[in-house]
Amino acid sequence: MAFTDLRSYLGWLEADGQLVRVREPVSVNLEVARHEERHDGRKAVLFENVTGHRMPILANIFNSRRNIAHALGVAPGVALTRRLIEAARNPVPTVLQQDAALKAVKILGADVDLTTQLPNPMHFAGDAGFYISSGVIVARDKKTGKRNLSFARMLVKDGKTIVVMINFYRHLMELYRRAESRGEGLEVAIVIGVDPATWLEAAMPDRLVPIDVDELEVAGALRGEPLPVVRCETSDLEVPATAEIVIEGVMPPGLRELEGPYGDYSRVYDGPPRQNPVIQVRAITHRKQPIYLDCLPGSRDNWLLGGVCREADLLQHLQKSMPNVKAVCLPEGACCRFHCVVQIHKAHEYDSMHAIVGTLGPTEASRDVKWVVVVDEDIDPFDPMQVEWAIATRTQWDRDLIMIPRMAMALDPSALARTPPALRKNGDVLSTKVGLDATIPLDPPEKVASYRRVSAGD
Repeated sequence: MAFTDLRSYLGWLEADGQLVRVREPVSVNLEVARHEERHDGRKAVLFENVTGHRMPILANIFNSRRNIAHALGVAPGVALTRRLIEAARNPVPTVLQQDAALKAVKILGADVDLTTQLPNPMHFAGDAGFYISSGVIVARDKKTGKRNLSFARMLVKDGKTIVVMINFYRHLMELYRRAESRGEGLEVAIVIGVDPATWLEAAMPDRLVPIDVDELEVAGALRGEPLPVVRCETSDLEVPATAEIVIEGVMPPGLRELEGPYGDYSRVYDGPPRQNPVIQVRAITHRKQPIYLDCLPGSRDNWLLGGVCREADLLQHLQKSMPNVKAVCLPEGACCRFHCVVQIHKAHEYDSMHAIVGTLGPTEASRDVKWVVVVDEDIDPFDPMQVEWAIATRTQWDRDLIMIPRMAMALDPSALARTPPALRKNGDVLSTKVGLDATIPLDPPEKVASYRRVSAGD
């Protein structure tokens, strides 16, 4: 059964013993983040008494692979990966509603004040300010009518202004560039607190869901039923009807303001401040007694939200040329970004190296990967103990390790620190990337059996 909204999923978390209710007063200025960090990877947290605000804050909802898989009705691991790929290929049309609980409260124009009406947290002391970290940004391709969903960190600059950091290769930036070229602004809606399937869909990489595919329809495919939508108050954009909060606005052409630094998924500050696009807010609508969803940067919630979608993207990409690739895992210990484990059915000695090179190609999902380990089918790539065992017993560094210098990277602090300033100004971040073949060598054939794991069932 699909979770129709955030509240139904919250009910399951509590019934499953995964929810901590914090009833004492908690400030959005660092205190919320401290509690989130304390329960990271273990419990979801509901802050019922947020100082200066009436809205409760919910966080840590995706703190395990099990939780994400349960939201989609599948098992963790490769079954979850395949479910994402299947949904991306089989969109389900949305259903337009005339009204929704989301419209219970409407704040328009001059009455809007983001700083007092929403409990936007400040997560880390070095952050530029209070950020919206969980919001799904909805935009529309004016030419095709297809709707795009995405995440970006959003600095609340003042009561009516948000500065949004959009990576230049994302579909949202492409839509904004197209609008700018016409001298127009791009209308957007920021949705806070959606059903778990739609929240996950917004993290799907651009290669997994191309720009000519409607992402609200992919969200419906993930839910297993059509997604109900409702029109915004100040534009013709549609947003999920079961959402908690929607912020409506426009990104004016040619307007940029400073954003950052920000403690990002890498658990270091991404800085210095950069000029980024601006959202001018025109309206806020929300349910009665809405729940504000937060996502702590660098938490398992944050890592897994993006990581499982990148796993699906990489698996789909690799299987196009290597159908013997069976599974892909981006482990939490490397932020679900920097390390990758690829499981293959090894038929030829070169299969491992082909998988390494294919994984490191310059795409959104692979751009952050700096270390690839290839394992056999008898190794569960989602089990770090098994992967480490394979590395320990099946590799020799002089034979099985390859290094590829001067490849594209993103928020790896070691790559940022070592890229020459002139290249950084050009937008480059360079990294030496590594691949390790931790599969059983096929030569000499008589030695293959000596690599097999013993089992009490033998």
